[in-house]
Amino acid sequence: VHELPYDQPIDRRRRHQVEIVVDRISISARNRSRLAEAIEAALAISGQDVIIVTADNDSVSFSRLFACHECGQSYEQITPRSFSFNHPEGWCHLCEGLGTQRGVDLNILVPDESKSLRQGAVKIWGQLQSGTLLEDFVQALADFGGFTLDQSWKSLRQRDRHLIIYGSDEPIPVRPGLELYYQGLAPAIEEGRALSRDFRHRFGQLLRDLPCPACDGQRVRPEATAVEFRGHTIGEICTWPLQQAREFFDALELDPIERPRAEDLLRQVRKRLK
Repeated sequence: VHELPYDQPIDRRRRHQVEIVVDRISISARNRSRLAEAIEAALAISGQDVIIVTADNDSVSFSRLFACHECGQSYEQITPRSFSFNHPEGWCHLCEGLGTQRGVDLNILVPDESKSLRQGAVKIWGQLQSGTLLEDFVQALADFGGFTLDQSWKSLRQRDRHLIIYGSDEPIPVRPGLELYYQGLAPAIEEGRALSRDFRHRFGQLLRDLPCPACDGQRVRPEATAVEFRGHTIGEICTWPLQQAREFFDALELDPIERPRAEDLLRQVRKRLK
């Protein structure tokens, strides 16, 4: 900490983080206005950021900007449309508000987890026959991952299952001089569904409408699901039974700051839930 004025030269070619101590205050009712003035001054000097440091030297950052002080990630301003899965501003970019995506149902792809790969745990591979190209490749996959063809599916590590289902970015050594890239069963099946009608006919039973992996079925963007109201997110509230939602909003009391902004909206919500 340096006293102002501070005439130490600063290297313009480097990035610096300069923090100014605006005030030191003991929290009490009589210091309320002084605290407010200090925060307003800090926001004005810094460009809408402020850091509160406690007596224990713990610090908490606040900002009026839609950005993270720590990582620099910025966000668009939150509006009512941000919470609408029927509008591009709010819907999940992957499923576009549907909450589901067509994908491989792993319970159908691997119907019996007590079986090993050799015994046919993976439905579309079936039992692996010795000396076939398929067995050679799956054996190479097992060698690459560090598991065996005789382990039951349920005994495989999570990373081994992930390798089989979703592939690897690294080439798989099959034999001396031969390496193959393996995209995984799920991506291959989903790609085949889009390219071939015959493929859809043969393997369509493996596909189901599954919760969208980007929004986990909540239909809106992550920015919207990160917003909480009384400890609940919009995705959580939308999954409630009608009676639970009605009881929550009927019991809701707005504080003086919330009332001008939300009173009419709350009245509409209660009316629609009746």
